[in-house]
Amino acid sequence: MIALEGEVTQTSAPPNQAEFFRTVTIWVQQTEDEIEFTFPLAEFKKYNFQEGDKLSIKIDKQFDIDKMAQDLFKKGS
Repeated sequence: MIALEGEVTQTSAPPNQAEFFRTVTIWVQQTEDEIEFTFPLAEFKKYNFQEGDKLSIKIDKQFDIDKMAQDLFKKGS
């Protein structure tokens, strides 16, 4: 399992989908990168994401990049 700590840096409405979705941008200190998640509007309101909120992100699954690359090359042949 991978555990990351993040902070909401921005919330926005995607173009042409403002009535259905909201995008949340999260800065992750450990990776020094931003992650964007798009939520259905109802879920966004449920969690009440706001700039400055601190979040914990837990990732249970890991992927095998070598296997993924092999599969990609097989499909390309």
